[in-house]
Amino acid sequence: MSKSNEYGYIQDGPTQSSSANSGVFEVNDIVDLLNSSKFTLQTVPFEVLNIAGGGGGTGAFSGGNANSGGGGGAGGYRNSYDTENSGGSTSTEAKIGVVIGQSYTVTVGGGGNGGGNNNGAGGQFDGYNGNDSVFGSHTATKGGGGVYNTTNTPNGGTVGSGGGGRKKVTDISGVHTLATPTQGTAGNPGTNSSGGSGGGANNSGGSGLSSSITGAAVTRGSSGGAGSGGTTSGGNATANKGGGGQGASYNSNAYGSRTGGNGGSGIVIIRYPNIYTITVGSGLTSSTTTDGDDKITTFTAGSDTVSWA
Repeated sequence: MSKSNEYGYIQDGPTQSSSANSGVFEVNDIVDLLNSSKFTLQTVPFEVLNIAGGGGGTGAFSGGNANSGGGGGAGGYRNSYDTENSGGSTSTEAKIGVVIGQSYTVTVGGGGNGGGNNNGAGGQFDGYNGNDSVFGSHTATKGGGGVYNTTNTPNGGTVGSGGGGRKKVTDISGVHTLATPTQGTAGNPGTNSSGGSGGGANNSGGSGLSSSITGAAVTRGSSGGAGSGGTTSGGNATANKGGGGQGASYNSNAYGSRTGGNGGSGIVIIRYPNIYTITVGSGLTSSTTTDGDDKITTFTAGSDTVSWA
């Protein structure tokens, strides 16, 4: 006997009771069945765009050792929608199997702060790493902060895309390691004349990737640009696009420098059949829309659990 419902299915159920009343299907038989391997919860493939927070740009030191800052790296970019690419020009990831009725943690990673300056703002020159975005066991890895000092930096480690080096920091190979699976690109080292831009989802020092998972094409995951001549602080990246913060510019004629730009926060977007209803914990900021036969829930801040019925 086989039975099914909206939550799953029962295969090869018993044809008679395990009790003394042969042939009678009783409550105890149901309990035994639910505790056995005969009962399987329904798993549905969902499409997910998961982007981590971008890294902050490097602050700029002015005066006798004037240096323009490196840009922050974009947050890791992981995509299982349709045939769209993930970061680093890798192919579309497999859809994520979601068990209906089970709870999953969603976390939207914040962007990293930009580096400080030699007037005391920010406390350090290096840009700070962003933060991971998470859906269950699916993690988009933080973007790397811009690199000021390769030997004493708080922003090393595994990242989605790497931060760029400040002016005259021409070797940043030991600072950032790209995450597995690939989610972005490496940052660019500085040169003797300028800082390097951070890595982006699409290419080093460049653009992000476009996705139509919400029904409209939006580009996210751009890298942070390097600082240049002048007296400006680095620009902040846009919220919920996972971009890197811009490196600060320097002024060679004044002893007063500028701070790096902050990285942009990440985003988690989940597309699923519209027959299911989502329950979202109060710690998350989200919205749900429809596109054809699908619902799309977009998470823009916070961390909590979600489930579907």
